[in-house]
Amino acid sequence: MIHRIRTGLMGETTIKGLFACGETACTGVHGANRLASNSLIESLVFGKRVADAVENNINPIPIAEDVLLIPIEKKDVINNIAEKIKAIKELMWDSAGIIRNERKLKNALEKIISIGIPQEDNKKLIELKNLLLVSRLIITASLKRKESRGVHYREDYPKMLKEWEKHIIFRREI
Repeated sequence: MIHRIRTGLMGETTIKGLFACGETACTGVHGANRLASNSLIESLVFGKRVADAVENNINPIPIAEDVLLIPIEKKDVINNIAEKIKAIKELMWDSAGIIRNERKLKNALEKIISIGIPQEDNKKLIELKNLLLVSRLIITASLKRKESRGVHYREDYPKMLKEWEKHIIFRREI
């Protein structure tokens, strides 16, 4: 199961100011079985469309602190943003990578939730917030999907099931 963000034909999402393209976007233009060469062309076309749309809609949107639903102060937080980013990448590879199972996914979700966000504003902090949000969504969707499909392989649910022929979509109104 590849996790994608539902978008319109300009790469827009249901969250104002958030655009997606390439492998992360679910445009629907190639149906359910998009081939590798088609995704490359789609990335080029939608990359340009998103760039144009973003350029024409530059309006900073304040990000509410509760968007991530992650506690800001924890006793055992990793203080350095770069260390946090490295830890998240390693955690996602080890626990939500190629072979997944419920125990590893739940453990990873608990760790993602426990990572605190420092009270500073810079490019690395934005990257950290995005990594935490995307990691949390991937892990949560992986826990919900109790089957294996495509590149989403759950060793505790190795079979593909008819009732899971659907997308998992997360929505949040801002």
